[in-house]
Amino acid sequence: MTHATGNATWQDYPSTATVINASALENIENATDRLHVSELGSKTRTKRSVLRAYYNSSYVHTAGADLWQGGGWVNDYDSDAAFTVASPSFYTCPIGGRRWDITYKTNTGTLPINANFAIKIVINTQNLFTNSIASDNVRGTGGEAHLCAMLQSCKLNAGDKLWFGVYCSVQITVGWIFGYVYPEITVRDVGPA
Repeated sequence: MTHATGNATWQDYPSTATVINASALENIENATDRLHVSELGSKTRTKRSVLRAYYNSSYVHTAGADLWQGGGWVNDYDSDAAFTVASPSFYTCPIGGRRWDITYKTNTGTLPINANFAIKIVINTQNLFTNSIASDNVRGTGGEAHLCAMLQSCKLNAGDKLWFGVYCSVQITVGWIFGYVYPEITVRDVGPA
């Protein structure tokens, strides 16, 4: 019987019928290295890359304006320090050749009837129309509105940047509502491409 590593079946010691040479031992160790890279993205990583950030405040959104998520985000967990809280805030992909689940959620407590409210996840260029990779939108009914733009198993390259945009046709308050409903961004490595 031959193992996945190509080595023959183990023999009782001190039999010399099957000698395991340095090349065979290297092959065993390299199999573990390959598995580690496949699962975690490199031989030196100890876990997959994950970001979860939330916005525990609110802001008044200007009517008819495209806005990028700015400062004020709280880093709940960022395994690679890849999220830059700035104006605008963005995520920089730390590892290439992987697949990623990306989610961007936001909300408002009062969206007037027939008002348009939309969000987008944009890659590499801050253009909501040509570089959008996920979006969600809703027409107001006079009550609260919750949006969730999500993309699963998206291939990203190391250094790719993700921005998170918001649009509303009327002035509204966006953000933290009803106690603990926060806008949230999650980016999660889900495996090799």
